[in-house]
Order: sequence, then C-alpha cells, then structure tokens
Amino acid sequence: MYMDRVVEVITASKIAPEQLIPCSEADIRQLEAQLGLKIPQAYREFLLTMGLGAGGLLDGTHCWYPNLIDLQAWGIELLEENNVSDLLPEDAFVFWMHQGYMMAFFRVSEGDDPPVYFFGEGRNLTTFTLTKHTCSSFLLMEFEGEAKARAQLEGNR
Repeated sequence: MYMDRVVEVITASKIAPEQLIPCSEADIRQLEAQLGLKIPQAYREFLLTMGLGAGGLLDGTHCWYPNLIDLQAWGIELLEENNVSDLLPEDAFVFWMHQGYMMAFFRVSEGDDPPVYFFGEGRNLTTFTLTKHTCSSFLLMEFEGEAKARAQLEGNR
C-alpha cells in the first residue's frame, strides 16, 4: 500500500523484484525491542519489501537493516557535533543518514505514515526541519532521484 509506488519506480529502473531483499517479521520485532519503539505501518512496509537492500540503490546512504540500530546513535552524535541543543525526541526513529552529515527521522507517535524531520550539517540550523514529506513520500523521493540519476548515467554511455 505505502510502498507500491516505490516498488514501481525501482522496477522501472531495471532493478528486478528479486533484488529487493526484505527484512523478516523477526528482524522488525528485534529492531522494535532493541529501540523500545513500535515501527509505523509505512516504514514497516518498507522493511518488509526491501529492508536489507534494493539492488545497489542508495548504496551511499545508511537506510538498511541492521544499520538502523547504529543510526540512532549516529544521529545523536551528528547533532552533538553540530552543537544542536534539541536532541532527538524520545520517540524519534532515525531511518536515513547520508554520508554522516545529513539525517532524517520520524516520530513513531505521529501516525502510520509520519512526517519526516531533517537535519543537515553546515546549514546553520539550530533545530530540525519538518519536511513536506511523509515517510513514504520521502522514500519515494529518494528512490526516484536515484532511478533518475542511474537513467542519466546509462544514457551517457
């Protein structure tokens, strides 16, 4: 439901469905137990569809299980390094980090497809930016961007 369009974009980019490696329900239960958080439905669908990888897409981005456990600590570290006074809320789940200087999280208390908050180093931010995206639309944007970049590379060969 939430990930249908993401899967369409990935499939259109010539990543075969068998290259989408899902997490198991046991993986998700373990993640929830370790973090003490209940994963929202949209993100649960992402994990059950491709939580372990998607044919090399988003390789420079940390968004795959089992790195999700480490992302929570890495997010706090990024904020501390940038002297951001607002640390992550207790119900925050860091689900995306790019090259160690940008991160995105959602609050598990904000619904089945929660809004996404963003922090990027060097943007003179003293807090988080609430994006215009929900979890599912943020993931769709990331995969669409990756698919477009790959298509342009293929066109230039």
